Amino acid sequence: RLEESCRRDEEKFLHAKNTKTSTKTALNSWNRFCRETGAKERIEFEGGREEEQTKWICLWLQYEKERVHGPGKMMGKKCINSFTSFTVYLAGLQRDVANRGLKWNPTWKLERKLRVLRNEYSSGEKRKLPLLMPMVRKLLDDRIINRHEGKGLETACIMLLSIYGLMRISEVLQLEVNDINTQPSGDMEVTIRHYKNQAAFGGLAAHIPIAKTMRHCPVEMINIVMRGKKNSDRIFTLTRDQYSYRLKKALARIGFNDMKYDTHSGRIGGVTMLWNNGVQDSVIQKLGRWTSDCWKVYIRLGKEHCKKMLKIIESSMMKSRDVISRTKCIIRVDTKKLR
Repeated sequence: RLEESCRRDEEKFLHAKNTKTSTKTALNSWNRFCRETGAKERIEFEGGREEEQTKWICLWLQYEKERVHGPGKMMGKKCINSFTSFTVYLAGLQRDVANRGLKWNPTWKLERKLRVLRNEYSSGEKRKLPLLMPMVRKLLDDRIINRHEGKGLETACIMLLSIYGLMRISEVLQLEVNDINTQPSGDMEVTIRHYKNQAAFGGLAAHIPIAKTMRHCPVEMINIVMRGKKNSDRIFTLTRDQYSYRLKKALARIGFNDMKYDTHSGRIGGVTMLWNNGVQDSVIQKLGRWTSDCWKVYIRLGKEHCKKMLKIIESSMMKSRDVISRTKCIIRVDTKKLR
């Protein structure tokens, strides 16, 4: 049953299916564990060793669960953050045992250990929490993110675009200068040429008007970022990983658990504030370019998050109606192109 379960997980996630690289990674992890604990590197279940070998494998999984990164940007952070990683590692060991012509025959205790890990890592821990405007204002007002220097300005601009435009990080980072159309009123229209679920919207580009705001204006920031760039140039030089690192580091400095936030948190924050102000489900679905009601997962988490962070939110609350009235985030489909 355990072998079949791991095989299904492996095929489902496609992380380690018949690849030498993943087997090598799993063996490196196992050998490191053996060197530190004194366990035997050769895995054998035969000769009545099923119980002992299973015990060591369970200890190895626990070891990987608690292992943290060494010196570097990720120092002190957990190395494994998803249940998938455990199934990948375990599949690597299974392949190595099979390649040596031996049987993989652990006891029921390994299945119990996997069940415990699955319950722990599959209970919503991977889902990220919303980045709300009070948090953004605090980051900018306290200069945790310094918008007066290049990378800081890009970070601030990406945060605001993802919130005001309900934009995915991939949609923001692929923007070029010619995707920004400044209106006579001072507002601007952002054109997203390629995005998820585009076929469901007729294959047309999405046009998202972003209005000028009273405070921390994304229009003003994006104009500064674009200065001196050609029409075909990408607006942002930050990569997804660089933005993620800067966002997490900044949130950690004001007391938030950075593991609960990532590049998708801005989009989640925008939809959370819209929903909190009573915007209709159908409107939210259209604004965020969703083809289903999967966005409701975000807002359920958002409510719990808002309760936990009540003091911060109450002290500097930006009403969701401000997001609607100031940004006017809509998708405009050019009917002429449909003809």
